[in-house]
This record gives sequence, C-alpha cells and structure tokens, in this order.
Amino acid sequence: MSLPLLWASIFIPFIAALITIVLGENLDKKTLAAINSGSLLLSALIILYSYITYGIKGLAFDPVIFTVDGLGTFALSMDAMVFLASFSIALVTAIVAVYSLPYMDHRFEEMRGKGERVPGWRTYYFLYTLFALSMIGTVMSTNMIEFYLFLELTLIPSFLLIAFYGYGDRVKIAILYLIWTHVGALLFLIGTLALGQSVGFDFISLDKGFLVGLGENLGTIASTVALLLIIGLAVKMAVLGLHIWLPYAHAEAPTPISALLSPNLIGIGGVMMFRIVYVLFPATFAGLSDILYVWALATMIYGGLMALSQTDFKRLLAYSSVSQMGYMLLGLASVSVFGVAGTMLHYMVHAFGKAILFAVAGILIANLHGLRDITKMGGLATKMPYTAALALL
Repeated sequence: MSLPLLWASIFIPFIAALITIVLGENLDKKTLAAINSGSLLLSALIILYSYITYGIKGLAFDPVIFTVDGLGTFALSMDAMVFLASFSIALVTAIVAVYSLPYMDHRFEEMRGKGERVPGWRTYYFLYTLFALSMIGTVMSTNMIEFYLFLELTLIPSFLLIAFYGYGDRVKIAILYLIWTHVGALLFLIGTLALGQSVGFDFISLDKGFLVGLGENLGTIASTVALLLIIGLAVKMAVLGLHIWLPYAHAEAPTPISALLSPNLIGIGGVMMFRIVYVLFPATFAGLSDILYVWALATMIYGGLMALSQTDFKRLLAYSSVSQMGYMLLGLASVSVFGVAGTMLHYMVHAFGKAILFAVAGILIANLHGLRDITKMGGLATKMPYTAALALL
C-alpha cells in the first residue's frame, strides 16, 4: 500500500479523542457525538476502501513501520479476517456513539438525581473513542508486543467507563473486570516473552507474510507457551471457567459500553487466537483440538442454560455472549478452513446482532424507568413496535 491508510483508520479517531478532551468543555453534546461518531465512520470507510483496493488481493501492509531493537517490527496489516473484524468494530462503534446521546443523557440525569458526581460528555466520548480505536488496533497488529499494548489500551478506557457510568456497585465490578482481564493479558504476555526470546515477536512479516510454524521451534516448551497464549486469550473470550467477570461487567456497564464489550471486545480473543496461536503453533494447536472441542461445547451449553435462567435482560444477553464464544471456539477447534470462516462469520453477525439487542435493552431502561426484568415486559410490542422490530432483527 502506498498510503498509510490502516494507520489513518486509528489516527483519525485518536485526533477526534484529543479534540474532545481538549476542546470538549466548549462543545455541546451533539457536536461531540458528531466528531467522534464521524471519525469512527470515516475509519470504517477507510478500512473498507483499503480492503477493496489492496487487501482483497492478499495480505496488505501499511508503509508506516516502527522497528524497535529486540522487539521486532510494529506494523499494521489487513487480510479478509482482519477486514471483517476491524470493519465490524469501526461501524458498530460509530453507530453506538450516536445511540449514546439519548441513553447517556438519561443516565446522567439518573446519576444526578441520586446526588452522584457525573463525569460529563467530554470524558465519556474521549474514553469511548479511545476504547474503539484500541480495539481496531488489536486486530490489525502484526507483532505480539504491539497486540499486547493495544489490548491493554482497550482495558483502561473500558474500566473507567464502567467505573464512572455503570450501575449497581460499579466500582467493585470495574475492578473485578480489570483484575480478570489484566490477568489474562499478563498470561498472554508471559507466553509472548517466552516466545520472543527465542524466535522473535513478529507473527507476520513484510517479506514472508504469516510466519507459520515459527513457535514450534521452541521444542519441548512449545506446548506450554501455546497454552499460556490460549488461556490468556480465552480469558478475553470469557469461555467457561474464565467467564466470571463477564456477567457482572456487561450487565452493569452503561448499555452503550455493553454493546461494545460483549460482541466486539470478547470476540477479538477468538480472532487473535487464530492469527497468533494457530499460525505460530499449528501442530500444537491441532494436538489440543479435542480439548478445545470439549471446552467449546461446555461453554455453549453452560452459557445457553444460564441465559435461559435469567430474568434480568442485560444478564441474559451477557450469558448469551458466553455461549456465543463457545461457537467461535468450536470453529477454531475444527482446525479447518470452513471452521475458521464460520468463526469469522459468527463474529460479524454477533457484533451487529448483540449490539442491537443491547441497544434495545437501553431503550427499555431509558423509556420505562429502568426496566430490565423480563417478567414485566409482556405486551410491549404493541406499545413499542419499532423497538420490537429491532429486537426481532
């Protein structure tokens, strides 16, 4: 690629976030929404153009490269998998940024009514856009340290968004979310450092493309390193046994953030499990496929049963997401082209579908005095036909 388009898809929202935090006090909420939503929509269009122009022919790289001695090359790349993930993230976050206006207006009034201190629109949209651009950066990364840095960057603004604007005991829930997901990131980092000391940190290079099988050169510790990477990413996916944080964080986060956490952020773990672990450790990953199959099936069944037992609409959606991550893991465990294709299709469908369902939950909360109890939702379709149509969609 002759132009740094992929970097632009991250840099433009970053500029919007800077404008928001520096000039936000002098801008009204609609202007802030337009700036941040517009930057993310532009990012989505850049990603679409980059893929159609360059990525559809194979693996596309940006010309803007940072090389750090001992850490490898920091670049951004795009193939079909990255396009589906990054385009979904950019488009969903652009739409949800607009949806945030009426919902967060209601949330701010609710918090003020309880005498709580409310960080305003400037803080909200600054953190929101940082969260969005960091998710885009994770899936475009070509280096494991680069991916780790973007992954940690997703954690900071999402933690603050839950702590500032969430429901219930939001600070404790935000800390629970922080601890669980940070532990997952640290496990991934330990595996990354063990791998990097021997074979380097790049999993994609400009001249060789995907560095297939590079991790197998670790010999006897290859399985241990692969497991560290898998478990670290599985925490992000919230698969069974590592899911404890998700029902709390997603149910009590402000609903626009739930719409990003559940379909977009947790799915990144599955996308990168393929792009990193499967690519670097194909033989080891294939050897673990039976274990991953069982883990995936157990996650699917557990998440589904727990969702059916919920009366809180947002907790139902949260447990549903646990189940959906089981489907993604199942596709990866198949170690087949069709399985991986199914995983990516599921990621994209889940990203849009679950975001819409969380938006529906937010509409009910904002318009029906905080209603989340499913047992009290009978007959709403006749009173709120457009909302019902969204839920059906």
